[in-house]
Amino acid sequence: AIFNTLRIGKSWSDRLSIGQTIALYDKHTGTMSKAKVINIDWDIDKDSMLANHAAMNHLGMELSNPATELEKILQNNYGKGFYSKSKGLTAIYLSKI
Repeated sequence: AIFNTLRIGKSWSDRLSIGQTIALYDKHTGTMSKAKVINIDWDIDKDSMLANHAAMNHLGMELSNPATELEKILQNNYGKGFYSKSKGLTAIYLSKI
């Protein structure tokens, strides 16, 4: 199954490349797994990124209103001030290996 993780800013889009294998850590089970980077998308417009990518996000898939609820999660994780000043979002699409 393909899913994404959303990260604040553009730096992750520069660090990763399509086809690269990365490690994932599941904090609930304490286990590690591998995933392949399928696609990377960055845009300065956070609202557009959330509208286009939140439903495929590993957390957003479980939410009834992914874009709105995921924005609140990001604000809680990073702080509202940091989130509001940040320059866009990066969606990293992954497929577990």
